[in-house]
Amino acid sequence: MDDCQIGHVDQSLLAMNGADEFLHRRARTVDFVLGPQYIKNSLKFDSPEMNIIRRSAAKNAIDVLLGYSENDSNSVYIVQCLISGRDGEIKMRRPKVKPTHMERTVFGDGSGNSLKNVVGTDIGRVGALSCWEHTQPLLKYHTYLQREEIHVAAWPPLDPHPGGPALWSMSKEGQFCVVQIDFRYLQLGRRPDFMAGCQSLSQTYAVESAAFVLHCTSVLTQKGIDAMGTAGSPLFNAPGGGCSAVFGPQLVCI
Repeated sequence: MDDCQIGHVDQSLLAMNGADEFLHRRARTVDFVLGPQYIKNSLKFDSPEMNIIRRSAAKNAIDVLLGYSENDSNSVYIVQCLISGRDGEIKMRRPKVKPTHMERTVFGDGSGNSLKNVVGTDIGRVGALSCWEHTQPLLKYHTYLQREEIHVAAWPPLDPHPGGPALWSMSKEGQFCVVQIDFRYLQLGRRPDFMAGCQSLSQTYAVESAAFVLHCTSVLTQKGIDAMGTAGSPLFNAPGGGCSAVFGPQLVCI
């Protein structure tokens, strides 16, 4: 968990994201070394390491929304869980309903329990979705119906857009602009205005749900890049990525 980012509200809610950047290496094939290492290092739900986090949450009286890769009988899942700051109890645990893109080569699907993603805490009703789940209208609507007040939106590292054909949607500036579907943008290496960005999805969630959104992005270190072999990848190839923010229901960045 070297690569993570922390966000907080009134120092009573802590949100942390794990990292799976190695999946996005150029022309990724089966990795007989890194794959097993990743599975082995993934956190187990009932492990001593998880118990350390739970005790720390209770000791510091902080509710923790933890995003991590979970090892369940040597299958891995993208999981978010909420740990109570009152007693360290895990009040909510949800695997990502459907892994995105290359994630599907490693991570398993969630189940119906993934829809139980909002719980009551001492600071209000807190819920969570992971990454591109924020593009799923029915999943978002189901979360709204659970009367969410604080939402944790988990994202990978997001860096400033470097120009050229790089993905605008995966940049720090990623916001909606004029909706214009024109594939000449792609041919000219310009930013296509019809692509949604991660930040805009978090802001949209805030105004649609009337909730406060913790826009939590991971941080990538050089150590992580070296371990995952992403130096030559189109994504996650440089240290950084931290651009977490809190958005209010009026789209204001708090």
